[in-house]
Amino acid sequence: LRSVRSEALRLSEAGKTIDDLKRIRGIGVLIEKKLAAAGITSYEQIANWTAGDVERVSTALDFKGRIERDDWVGQSRQLAALPTSARRPAAD
Repeated sequence: LRSVRSEALRLSEAGKTIDDLKRIRGIGVLIEKKLAAAGITSYEQIANWTAGDVERVSTALDFKGRIERDDWVGQSRQLAALPTSARRPAAD
């Protein structure tokens, strides 16, 4: 999955944001783990994906249109607009 990284997908290690990506329809535990392995951990990252980013992630994860169909980018934009406290994963 490392090959799917573009500038919109990269994180600065100093200010790494980890959101609960499972709040996006179509992302479950397994997909969230695969995205995290590729360095994708925040709504803002997904919200800023270009069409090329969507295509690369879709191909790498063998989704064939799922990202577009479930509108991950649109959902991420809405979730990224929430207050920070509402964006974090629930504590285990």
